[in-house]
Amino acid sequence: MSSSASTPQDRTRATYPRENWWGTQYEEEPEPNQEPEYPGVSYARYIAKGILADGCERLCPKQLLEDPGEDELALHDEQAAIVLDDEEQHWVTDESYQLLTSAGLYPRRVNPRTGYLSGSGPIRDRPRAEFMEYVEDFLAWTSRNRGLREDDRELLRRLAFSEKSQPDGPHDVDIVETLVTAIDYPNGVQEYLEDHK
Repeated sequence: MSSSASTPQDRTRATYPRENWWGTQYEEEPEPNQEPEYPGVSYARYIAKGILADGCERLCPKQLLEDPGEDELALHDEQAAIVLDDEEQHWVTDESYQLLTSAGLYPRRVNPRTGYLSGSGPIRDRPRAEFMEYVEDFLAWTSRNRGLREDDRELLRRLAFSEKSQPDGPHDVDIVETLVTAIDYPNGVQEYLEDHK
C-alpha cells in the first residue's frame, strides 16, 4: 500500500469523499433501464473503478500492456507491473499540446523506471483483507442508500471473498463490477447469482 493510500476511516474525512457511487438523482427521471453512457466501459465497470480509485496504486499501462519488441522507441525492455508515482503537475514540452492545456501543466503520474507519463493506469489489485474492507464499506453504503437487504449483502460478501481467494482469479475491478451488476439486476441479487452460475 502506498504512503498516500487511505484507510476506510480516512475516506470519511476526505475533502471530496467518494460516498455517492451511483451519482446524484436526476432532476428528471431517466427512462426505465436507461443508464448513463460511459465510452469504452460499462456502467457497472465505471462505478467499480470509482469505488476502488480511492487510495489505489496505479500501474503504468505502457509497460504493463505494450511489448517493447514491437516499438523501437520503447524505453522499457520487459512487460511488468510497475506502480506509477503519485499524481503531480508536469510541464509539457510539446508546444502544440501546450496550446490545448492551461499554462502547459496537467496532472500526470510517472513510471519511476522509464519516465513514461500517464494520466492514469490500471488499478493494482489489493491484498484480500484490504480489498474486503472496501467491499464491506461499499455494501454498507448500498444497504443504507439503496436498500440492499442483509441476506443479499451476505451473498455478495461471500461471492467477493470467494472470487478474491482464487489464486488466478479475477481482478478487483472485475469483482466489484460483478457486485454492482448484481445489485442493479432487475430481478434481484439472488436471481442474478442463479442466472450467472
